Amino acid sequence: TGGTKSAVAESASITWDTVQMVVSGVKLEAELKSLITHKDSIEIEFKWRGPQVIDLLDSALTFGNFILQPGYYDEIELEVEGKRDDASPDPVFYMSGTYTNAGDENIPVVVEVYSNLEFKTEKEDVEVTEENSDITSTIQLYLDELMADISPGQLDNAELTEGVIVISAENNSNLYQSVVGKLSEDRECRYWTKNKHDDDDDDDDDD
Repeated sequence: TGGTKSAVAESASITWDTVQMVVSGVKLEAELKSLITHKDSIEIEFKWRGPQVIDLLDSALTFGNFILQPGYYDEIELEVEGKRDDASPDPVFYMSGTYTNAGDENIPVVVEVYSNLEFKTEKEDVEVTEENSDITSTIQLYLDELMADISPGQLDNAELTEGVIVISAENNSNLYQSVVGKLSEDRECRYWTKNKHDDDDDDDDDD
């Protein structure tokens, strides 16, 4: 996962220093096409269990590695879950940074999401060979898009908790609903196979 660290609206801006999520589990489901009928699929499922706190600003972070056997797959689907029971008493999703308003005043801002989260990505008609059995799937969050529907004026008028703009279900709930909506809708999924002998980060993505 990765994203843009700064969000800019007019002359105001937000810089995020910490973005993290509790990952409870990763599930990969694949439908392997039958070599006999070339129609029927064999369902394959892999699971990785956490929980693990991950830094979403770390572009080199990987977890839940799976190896698929060579063949033709009708579909491969990846699901990442964050459960509040695993994160409790901490948030499932957390961001902290600094909001700089039009008057060049710096105000700390925090986003806390305690509800369950789920991200999915899928791809159809995938060929896996001995050379590209390393399957990489990335669910990418753009941090500026999470705040896209929140104006500088709304942040200027937000309620402060000990000098901090706290955006949560209990604080500034209108801003919270906007962020949660974007968190559910605005994400880019990238999916590719990589030659296991390659050392670079080149990818053939399907957005």
